[in-house]
Amino acid sequence: MGPRRAWLLNFEADLELAAGRPVTPRVGLARQLDALRERVADTFVDPHDVLLSAEPEPGSARGLEGACWCPTPAALEALARAGASVPEAPSFEVLQRVNARRFCAELGPGLPGAFHSADAAEITARTTDAKPGSDWLWKRSFGVAGRGQRRVRAGELTAADRDWLRAALLEGGVQVEPRVTLRLEFVTHGFVHRAPRRVEVHAPCVQEVDAHGAWQRTRHAAAGELPLGEAEALAAAAERAGAALGDAGYFGPFGTDGFRWEDADGAPRLQALGEVNARYTLGWRVGFPSR
Repeated sequence: MGPRRAWLLNFEADLELAAGRPVTPRVGLARQLDALRERVADTFVDPHDVLLSAEPEPGSARGLEGACWCPTPAALEALARAGASVPEAPSFEVLQRVNARRFCAELGPGLPGAFHSADAAEITARTTDAKPGSDWLWKRSFGVAGRGQRRVRAGELTAADRDWLRAALLEGGVQVEPRVTLRLEFVTHGFVHRAPRRVEVHAPCVQEVDAHGAWQRTRHAAAGELPLGEAEALAAAAERAGAALGDAGYFGPFGTDGFRWEDADGAPRLQALGEVNARYTLGWRVGFPSR
């Protein structure tokens, strides 16, 4: 058994990364995140550890080793106020860079026709010039609890779509992807060690989400559910992402999302790297039990 930890599950970290400063979630989102903290407490936090509230009381974690979901400045300051030891962490600038969708997009390859852009004219032109009636997903640079995405239809952009786009571009860019039929989603967990630098990756797991893309649970793949070739491709994508994270100055836990999707002919295809999350994941205890 390791040292007792005081955990701060700052699920609102993406709001801070997007704004460049601490942000208080709106009431509805705050309640959703509080409910999520309660829901995962028994599976994410060891029984001998302490789960801190979103705004811990001063001294409530004195003498404990501090740990957090994502080591943003606000999270580290909260741990310090609670009296916990503050862990080493990458700079805020590094956290912003590696958690933005552009970082993953630059690692490629993405879905056919997918692209990342900070130019509203390019995004609207390429979306409206696509096959009429086709569905697209616009994704903000940062998202939390399945939020930060908008479904649009080629050639049918509304005033609300354009308003959403203008607001999203304030975060630096938008990821544009064709909307495809998903068959199964996966997550691969890894850790970038700082000194000496190396990337440690565990076997891919199945990730279950709701209709809005919000996490429901992480589990090991059932027999025959994840063919060896797909498992190897997912692990290789995580290794590649981990190496890029280290090159960017990041160290610590990370997860990469991938998925099996259905093409126009109904054939299954694998997108081995769909998203990079440079932080812990909700399924960490399942996907990386040794840490």
